[in-house]
Amino acid sequence: MKIGLFGGSFNPVHNGHVRLAQTFLGFLGLDKVFIIPTNIPPHKTNETFASAEDRYEMCLRAFPGEAFSVSRTEIDRGGKSYTIDTIKRFQLDFPDAELFLLVGSDMLLYFDKWYRYDELLKMCTLCAVSRMYSEDYSIMRSYARDVLGDKEDSIVIMQTEPYELSSTEIRELRKKGTDVSGYVPQSVAEYMESRGLYLD
Repeated sequence: MKIGLFGGSFNPVHNGHVRLAQTFLGFLGLDKVFIIPTNIPPHKTNETFASAEDRYEMCLRAFPGEAFSVSRTEIDRGGKSYTIDTIKRFQLDFPDAELFLLVGSDMLLYFDKWYRYDELLKMCTLCAVSRMYSEDYSIMRSYARDVLGDKEDSIVIMQTEPYELSSTEIRELRKKGTDVSGYVPQSVAEYMESRGLYLD
């Protein structure tokens, strides 16, 4: 069994996250992708965060269907969310599965700053996405080789169409009262409205 692990703050989850997960699912031939909202991200301290429960609920709405499952692993564990603890949890739950850790280009390029990153690379296949029509791919491949010691191309880097709008920008639009329903799944837009998220 091939399992993808796609973690993030998802603050909020948006169409780019959904497209990325769907692309990874097909490109890697995964049997399932677990979407894993963080409890407290160790690398992001200056953002305005919706509650873990709100972010979890938005992910449930953004990823319906049998191919995706939203995991409470990091939320229920509490404290700061370190990926190595999550990988160990999934190794226990799926001892015979091949695990693939899915990250964006920004995450890959400081992967050597992640907590116990060298152990992580031995526990799963690291998979990242680069923007098509840019120099990202060569930069990421050089980083994988020169910094992470990827000598056999075991780190998968996939090129895809860019999605330019970030969660930060969506939050800023919400503060301005701008309609963001074109950038997030409709059910997520409705949930944000019902909960009054990111309005102040």
